[in-house]
Amino acid sequence: MGKTILFSPVGITDPVSPKNFYDGSMLHICRHLKPDVVYLYLSSEMTEKEHSDHRFTRAINLLSKKINHEIKVHLIEKPDLVKAHEFDFFFEEFGQILKKLTADKAKDDTLLINISSGTPGMKSALSVMSALGEYDCQCVQIAMPERTYIQKEEKYDLDTYFGLNPDNEENVPARISKIKSPNLLYMRDKQNIIEFIKKYDYEAAYQLSEKLPLVKFEKIRPYLLFAKARYSLNIIEANTLKKSLPQDFFPVKGLNQKLFEYALACEIKRRKGELADFIRALTPMIVDLYAKIAKHHIYDLSNLYKTLKKSNSKSHVWDKKKILVLSETDETVAKIKLALSEKYEDFFSPSKLDIPNYINSDSICAIIVSPEFNLNKIASDVSLLRDNVEKTIRNNTAHQMIEVNEKKIEKLTGLNSENIMELIRRLFSYTDIVLTEDCWNSYDHMNEILIGVMQE
Repeated sequence: MGKTILFSPVGITDPVSPKNFYDGSMLHICRHLKPDVVYLYLSSEMTEKEHSDHRFTRAINLLSKKINHEIKVHLIEKPDLVKAHEFDFFFEEFGQILKKLTADKAKDDTLLINISSGTPGMKSALSVMSALGEYDCQCVQIAMPERTYIQKEEKYDLDTYFGLNPDNEENVPARISKIKSPNLLYMRDKQNIIEFIKKYDYEAAYQLSEKLPLVKFEKIRPYLLFAKARYSLNIIEANTLKKSLPQDFFPVKGLNQKLFEYALACEIKRRKGELADFIRALTPMIVDLYAKIAKHHIYDLSNLYKTLKKSNSKSHVWDKKKILVLSETDETVAKIKLALSEKYEDFFSPSKLDIPNYINSDSICAIIVSPEFNLNKIASDVSLLRDNVEKTIRNNTAHQMIEVNEKKIEKLTGLNSENIMELIRRLFSYTDIVLTEDCWNSYDHMNEILIGVMQE
């Protein structure tokens, strides 16, 4: 079982009040909470009193014998401390003392702080430090006894006062209150984490929660780890982390999950004002999105790909020889061959059959917009994203050091970033991925849950 440690300044009513003979706050705490160790903080005036009659140490010794509990006393004497009213001084001074006491105590020890003794500056400093919650301690406040005051004597007579002390009588109720101060630092850090979540900055929220020792932040950390992995598009890790959480945050599962999560991440970049990253991130999504549209309305183009290996990477290129062979018997493939031939001169010429042509948004767009497939509205939207956005500002942003803001986007594309995202939403509706408005609000729903966890 751990020790109980008391840190206490002392004041003019300690150890026993000469006005009413009741315990002063320090002695009252010792009587009822029975600390094993007491650290007494003495200003210049209180140091003189202790040296003249040893009132503080003697009083604790008298009480120890009466309650049959040994209390070890340490004096923190400040003989030069004359200005005992300055809050700023004590805020720093007590901070150093409490920091050391907290560091030195064992895990199962209890540190009590007397905030009822000493000068107003001492009491205020300890109360504020308690509210900030930086130290593992319990603040204790003592109520004044309701008793008629007696004339103060000139000489402090501890033995007489202690003998007349009503608190020595049987069954006298304690006047102790353990203070439950609002932990201001916890409240500040909690609010900062919530603000990071609202701004979709899960990395910052997690880093802050990890630096804080309070167990109250332990519950949110698995959620923030998941949100970090999700926003980073580490889908494998996110799916693993999700298993430990009671909620399922992914609106789309299976083969379509990564594409939709990528689209959501692009939207979050846009909301965060990271417009250059938003624009640059479009192309990988556009390629896969166009391929999904083609698969749903025309043909599974992946059947016409082949893999080109380059050192440690793989790329998909058109399998032109396969297209030529299949076009002889498959009407749809014949139309695809025609669309590619019209878009790229000599695409299927014998001399270029072995020259790789990479799968990209331009080539898939050529297939979707081909009059052969008569896709009308779909073709119009596909062209709009390819010609107005990707060919203009996306390529400029990817290859040049230029500022990207809403005015720049609108000037070059005729669309603002929100219009671009609305266009992407429409393109998703042309695939076989079934989506609702709630799916697109998935990050906001996730944030509501994360904030709810923080507020539990």
